[in-house]
Amino acid sequence: MNEKSAAAPADPREVTEAVLWLSGIEFGALTIYQLGTVYAPHTSLTTFGLGYGGLFLLLVAIVLPNWTMRYRTNAEYLAPGSQRNSRRAAGWCWFVPLAWFWWPRRVVRDIWRASAPQGTSAGLVELWWFARLGGIALLVAGDKSHPAALVLAALALRAVSLGAFVRFARQLLCWQSEALVIAPAPEFGAPSVQRG
Repeated sequence: MNEKSAAAPADPREVTEAVLWLSGIEFGALTIYQLGTVYAPHTSLTTFGLGYGGLFLLLVAIVLPNWTMRYRTNAEYLAPGSQRNSRRAAGWCWFVPLAWFWWPRRVVRDIWRASAPQGTSAGLVELWWFARLGGIALLVAGDKSHPAALVLAALALRAVSLGAFVRFARQLLCWQSEALVIAPAPEFGAPSVQRG
């Protein structure tokens, strides 16, 4: 039996909660750092933002591939043959240099298509991905003569990206939970149901 057909559905609730919380905290800490570099360079606030932002970025880098692999496994179960990448590749796609600019988007679009009702637009996935890349591009290649405007524009794009990610991750959770007959997910931030 090959890897695609062998995997049983995986409960995505806990990993979804974790990736959403970690992404939000990472955004906040890196926002403190980025604003600090413009308005209060060389202060403890900037150091705090960089340190905690880096820590939570590392945690997101650990949890996000797991999130992607679980949803990919469920998408393959719901729509056999719909996934162009293996479960393992869905996790590693975040770490392959240069391919990380397009490969994760492709994996997530496949997951979306397999999980969404027929004809549902993948606009949230596209908004998340291109706002994310736009924010990165502004910080890396932007006009350094106006650092405050550059940082604020990049932060606005990152905020849009985070908002779109939260919306589509919650939507995927609802669709897959319903299709796999998993009990409804608790409200964001509510305690998870204990298993016996």
